[in-house]
Amino acid sequence: MTDVTWPLAVLSLVAVVVTGRKSWFGWVLQAVAASGWSVYGVVTDQPGLAAVNAFYVGLTMWNAVKWRREEITEEVVGG
Repeated sequence: MTDVTWPLAVLSLVAVVVTGRKSWFGWVLQAVAASGWSVYGVVTDQPGLAAVNAFYVGLTMWNAVKWRREEITEEVVGG
């Protein structure tokens, strides 16, 4: 198997930076990166890595929805 850990690590870091800049696309990148890590964990027989990243995908989606709702509320209330 081709080593995908470096691209996944870079994608994870880019996702954190983009999210920190308050872009919704950062949440998408985080979910994609965590999904990649989950697949990697399954393929390399690392169930803990797969499980924690599957949980991370769900948590990322939850936070993205929450963040977006708050953003919409601020737009409506703030004008």
